[in-house]
Amino acid sequence: MKKKRLETVARVLAVLLLFEIGVHAQSVLWQENFDNVTAPALPIGWITDAGFETSTSVEGPDSGLNNLMHKGATFGHLDTPPLNLSQVTSASLVYNARRTGSYNYSALRILGSADGGITFPYIVVDAGEALPGEDSEYMPCSGQLPDDLIGLADVRFRFETQGG
Repeated sequence: MKKKRLETVARVLAVLLLFEIGVHAQSVLWQENFDNVTAPALPIGWITDAGFETSTSVEGPDSGLNNLMHKGATFGHLDTPPLNLSQVTSASLVYNARRTGSYNYSALRILGSADGGITFPYIVVDAGEALPGEDSEYMPCSGQLPDDLIGLADVRFRFETQGG
């Protein structure tokens, strides 16, 4: 099975959530490559308020058709479907990201929710760390999940942008 990683704001491609069992083992718990929809649609369960859509504009690693893109200077967010982390002892969110020179590297942060998406108080990847510092090709990015999200049955992530 091909591993997929999330390409985020400016272009988002695939999501891969990894969790560790023991010291060295890794398994893919959840992944999304956005290729099962016709652009600009989002997959079932993904919720956005503005600015996010799938696109075929820039192909990236580990994806066949679509990437996820945030357009321009609008504020907005994109929420994942619920993830069951009840059997997990530690986890990381791993994704590939690229941005254009006009998109501010500190415009994105990734937050976590432990209450079904009502609030997102947990910082998974902070602004200034969620996107590459330079405009670039796709680069790997990741964030360790906070302990407060581990072991829960309804965890959601929010990709929150302050606009480019």
